[in-house]
Amino acid sequence: MITLNTVFLSNTLRLYLYSLILFIVYLTVLYILRHYVFKKLEELSLKTETDLDDLLVKLIKRIKNPEYQLIAFYFAIRHLDRHTNFDYALRIVLIVVFTYRAITILKELTNYSINKIQKKVEDVPALESVKIIFDIIIWIIGILFILHNLGFKIGAILTSLGIGGVAIALASQNILGDIFNFFVILFDKPFRKGDFVVISNISGVVEEIGLKSTKVRALSGELVTITNTKVFSDIIQNYAKMKERRVVGKIGVIYETEEKKLKLIGDIIKKSIEKRPNTRFDRANLVNFGNFSIDFEFVYYITNPDYNLYILTQEKIFNDIFEAFKNEGIEFAYPTQKIYLDK
Repeated sequence: MITLNTVFLSNTLRLYLYSLILFIVYLTVLYILRHYVFKKLEELSLKTETDLDDLLVKLIKRIKNPEYQLIAFYFAIRHLDRHTNFDYALRIVLIVVFTYRAITILKELTNYSINKIQKKVEDVPALESVKIIFDIIIWIIGILFILHNLGFKIGAILTSLGIGGVAIALASQNILGDIFNFFVILFDKPFRKGDFVVISNISGVVEEIGLKSTKVRALSGELVTITNTKVFSDIIQNYAKMKERRVVGKIGVIYETEEKKLKLIGDIIKKSIEKRPNTRFDRANLVNFGNFSIDFEFVYYITNPDYNLYILTQEKIFNDIFEAFKNEGIEFAYPTQKIYLDK
């Protein structure tokens, strides 16, 4: 006759029943606790404008079956007399399940961080590759953790791979340098996609910022690929950051120009500049007595950085100066040489 005192697999049915009750109680408590925490976080998320609490809610949702059943089962059978093989199998299941859940949570955290960066730096396709790299690293760490807890000697495995790892590290040194500089570009922001830059004497618009290289569409139309290491080994000129353009011009007139007309040149240049929109006059001075000309230098600013506007404005200023010189009888100088012969 089967009673509560009947022994089965070294334990009485009474103990099994007691374990079943504990399992139900523990599982209920866990579900209630999860519901309470989840509800509190939802209330908190309604009060805040950040998305961090949304991430916490999402991570809690990640912790679900069979984790709760395993936790309740593990604590419910603690008082039973168990076989060592059963404990070993249960330990393996616990390690695998909870390591997998930790991996999924870490992936969520890294994806959240990378997505936040992606919103700040706009469209950088290479960040998708970064996600894949981090996922691979997390999985490798998770697998090594499982193997270590299962009794495998991870140190010996890593040591045996040491020589190969050194060779790979040396071979991939340049690649790693380019990847490192990709993150420097990402956080330091010397330029962004769409900026007009000059790098390594290449002038053009940045089309893509990749893990290993940056692609620039040159003015002549071709696509130039520059390694990220090369990018930071040269001076980077970013014209997209320009707020206004400083223009320096020089004009030379002949030595036969009358003194009173020389004194008019500065005012002529100033009026030619000030009559144009988006300009700010700085100065116009006689700066040099050259070999064949009297040289004037003038400086002004164009308050709009657009290059086409700069060229159009400068053309109009030069036309005004040319017309004013013609009206005043002032002649531009050009390379000449006079020879005086003794009679």
